[in-house]
Amino acid sequence: MIPQKKLSPFHFPFLSMLISASTRPFVLQKYLQRPFLRSSNSFERRTMASASNASAPQEPLLVRFYSPTVQGTDFRGRTLSTILSWNYRKLEVTHDYVQTLFPMPESSIYNHDAPLVDRATFEAFRSRSDLRDRLREALKCMLDFYGLELQESTDSGSREVTIVPGTNFLQRAGLWVVHSNHNHQRMTRMIRSLRILGLEEEALAFYSRLERISRANKDIIGRLSLNYWKLAAERPLYWPPQDVTYKENGKDFLLELYQENTK
Repeated sequence: MIPQKKLSPFHFPFLSMLISASTRPFVLQKYLQRPFLRSSNSFERRTMASASNASAPQEPLLVRFYSPTVQGTDFRGRTLSTILSWNYRKLEVTHDYVQTLFPMPESSIYNHDAPLVDRATFEAFRSRSDLRDRLREALKCMLDFYGLELQESTDSGSREVTIVPGTNFLQRAGLWVVHSNHNHQRMTRMIRSLRILGLEEEALAFYSRLERISRANKDIIGRLSLNYWKLAAERPLYWPPQDVTYKENGKDFLLELYQENTK
């Protein structure tokens, strides 16, 4: 009979590391920082955001994030004020914030951690001016990033919203007045999100300005981008711009809104 070799924990490097780390915590910490273990970071970030938002657990994350009193965080622990304080470069090279600034009911293939607009979020934004005011501040931040400016007028007795080129337009236009650019996708999202969350006038003013800039720069901005902007601005909200089929299978609360508006 072949004698059985007794195995100790130290035949298994990972188990050995855990045991030795009990007396040397820094060893385990260093081990957990290795690249192949970073896949859990997404879960850790969501847990951190949940903990920081625990003061108002009854409200959806997006409501807490936009609330001026709660000032909740996104899945990376960032507040709205933090993001709005970023410089142009950080707004350009960071790709996981715009899905929270301008959320939609549909998930993003670029950011699986992004919160989605559900019925509670939809109803909160449509009924609370404080949330819409903060959303408008997010819009102004991104408009400035693109060299545009939001103007509001009440001269005629009713509120009128327009979006015009800002003083920095010529410096910023080179970023996105091109044939194809990831900012075009951001703009599609912005138009649709603004409409869903109750800033319809701002959404249509944004689309109108994009259309005028496109006409003035014929054949520079691709037709595909123009088409998506148009769909985001004009389609019924329950029908996403990227959906090539015409089926009434969108979110119930958006379909209900459409039915109410077309009675």
